[in-house]
Amino acid sequence: MTQAFASPRQISDRRVAGHTSGALLVKQNAPGVRQEPPLPLVVEGEGSDLAAGLVRRIRDKLPVTTDVTLVPFGSPPRSEYKSKLVDKGH
Repeated sequence: MTQAFASPRQISDRRVAGHTSGALLVKQNAPGVRQEPPLPLVVEGEGSDLAAGLVRRIRDKLPVTTDVTLVPFGSPPRSEYKSKLVDKGH
């Protein structure tokens, strides 16, 4: 089963990401644009219910199913210009 398209930028949008720093990384599990659900996301944030809440919130706003893993603030790599949004380490 494949899903409709949702870009990393759409997922990191404040209306979708909610109470996080907005830093996230999409972990590709296969080469190419099409990924089988659920889409693995690494999100910078804290809170016991935040991951489950993000999965629901993203699904309510976008046609994509995700698997959210929370990491401490400062964990995802950053750059001064443009941060990487997709980890192609499949």
